[in-house]
Amino acid sequence: MTRSAVTRQLVALRVLIEDQAVRAAADEMVTLTYAMRDADGTTGELAGAREAALAAHDAFVDAAARYLQAA
Repeated sequence: MTRSAVTRQLVALRVLIEDQAVRAAADEMVTLTYAMRDADGTTGELAGAREAALAAHDAFVDAAARYLQAA
């Protein structure tokens, strides 16, 4: 997957959604997803980076759901 394949959706979200909580959650999710690529290569570090990215994904989904429910 290329970097643009991930950032394209982030840019679209930032254009369409003004809510700062949703934007911050999306930024964190993308940042932690990229951090998996920078993991040291040990199984433990990669697993930790994956868990952090999954938690950020869940936080993004929660923030987006709150935003959509309020609309």
